[in-house]
Amino acid sequence: MVRLEVQKIDSSRLRINLYQASETPSVIKTYQTVDLPGIETLIKEVVIQIPRRFLRHGADVELLEQLTSKAGILFHTVFGDMGKVMKQLCQPASPTDLSILIDDELNFLPFEILHTGTYFLWEGFKITRQISASPDHTPRSPVKIRRLKKMTLAGNPSGDAQLETSIRNELYAIAGIWEDELEISGPHFGRTNTRYRLSGLLSGSDLFHFSGHYVTHSEVGEPVDGWLLPDGTVFSAADISNLQKPPQFLFSNSCGDVSSLGPGGFIRSLLHSGVRCMISTIGTVPTRQASHFSMLVYAALQEGKTAADAVSTARKSLVSRFGMSDLSWMFYSLYGDGGFTIRLSKSVTFRKYKSRLKLAIIGVGVVAGLFLIKSGIELIEGRTVRVTSTPASIRINVNGELRGMTPSVCSVSSLDEIELITDGYDTARYHLKKVKKEWVGASVNVPYYILSNGKISPTHVAEKGHLHVNLIPESFHTLVFDKMGRSRLMIQGIPGEITANTIKIAVDDRPYRFLISHRNDIYDNMLEVKEDVVINMETVFDLWQKNRYR
Repeated sequence: MVRLEVQKIDSSRLRINLYQASETPSVIKTYQTVDLPGIETLIKEVVIQIPRRFLRHGADVELLEQLTSKAGILFHTVFGDMGKVMKQLCQPASPTDLSILIDDELNFLPFEILHTGTYFLWEGFKITRQISASPDHTPRSPVKIRRLKKMTLAGNPSGDAQLETSIRNELYAIAGIWEDELEISGPHFGRTNTRYRLSGLLSGSDLFHFSGHYVTHSEVGEPVDGWLLPDGTVFSAADISNLQKPPQFLFSNSCGDVSSLGPGGFIRSLLHSGVRCMISTIGTVPTRQASHFSMLVYAALQEGKTAADAVSTARKSLVSRFGMSDLSWMFYSLYGDGGFTIRLSKSVTFRKYKSRLKLAIIGVGVVAGLFLIKSGIELIEGRTVRVTSTPASIRINVNGELRGMTPSVCSVSSLDEIELITDGYDTARYHLKKVKKEWVGASVNVPYYILSNGKISPTHVAEKGHLHVNLIPESFHTLVFDKMGRSRLMIQGIPGEITANTIKIAVDDRPYRFLISHRNDIYDNMLEVKEDVVINMETVFDLWQKNRYR
């Protein structure tokens, strides 16, 4: 754990304290001379202009290089000699928790995206921002840390038709992730989310997720920032101050800006109201990436990870999915308690299972009355399956209904169809099948293996309670070896052999030499699969080379 305190002394000096908790705790203190007014232009370039160019033109390697260069200058300007220590501690292979305490004068500094010359700070640290209290702030009584019962999801109060579909998909997916563990309120969509309703929803929740527009609205006096409401005004700091019992965790998946960190700002007010942990943005995030990121965060929280670890994991998954030059990863920041985890209420868990037990008893009674056979009960009995995938973080549908993102735990019966869907890959469809007295995931009429870049892997690995699916790229074609009997298939350069009467392989566009061992003979042929192909043993005997590899 590393704690960094950065305080403004005057217009040209910073005080930086670094505390490192280890077997031999250490502290490094330094005063750094920084021309703060002089670097304002550079900071605006990093946190405003480059993100705007990314939103206009999309992912661009040159834009990433510009960000890296300018963020590197900022890193050395802010940290000076302390930068050597930060470089040593910034290790992506084993990121450590970094808690940054900053004052009102420095909350605009983009610590997460400062660049050491090798890495962005977020790559080597799991970063949480702590914002020191304003001098005029009257602290509330400490909020008792309680177990969590209720999650509320609200979105698109302004009724923006362009956002409606993506926000609905996002909120339903999050609800699907947590419906077995928490009481879910909503999702609440559209113009019904008035100022008063949002206040009530926030006050009655342990976890609150918002997705919609964030704006700075000019009213009488100073401009105010917050969530855009149906009447064109905003849900602002003034509304937050009236909350009776704020949520412990809040995710504002909307546009944001650094001004919301200052005294009277939206984020600052939420933290002062008693919100323990909050995720927000510094700008306008592309809708698709925003939804993807939020579901990644909740999937990580469901696994028991801390908020800091969840944000770090989600950010890396976002880069893995969209690439580093897609700058969506730079928009998110975590505030408050980075060690926050979702501790579930025992009463909720008991109530959920009690309700399920009642439904199961009723269901069994109905089935017994209708069919009077054991097999009928087995077919409709729900079973818990953890679904993972390669690539990770893709949509899971059960009978056409969105259930979440991989990895995810689903309750399904053998009558249900599990679909894994993402752009650029074939939709994978699975159901439960009883094999050797165990219910495992199975699929119909799909290849058994994927041959890609000189490596072969199964399309899925199924065991009791777990299904891992390797999705097939849309560009791949299927190669089928039929009527193999006792013959064995080998691929040059790949150890091992495959045996089955019918062997289906999804193959990329590279040429491979296939070898078939039949009795005492070996047949080989170089194949470049440009379309779906079926090969039977008679074709092999007539056309392939014989005994070349004997």
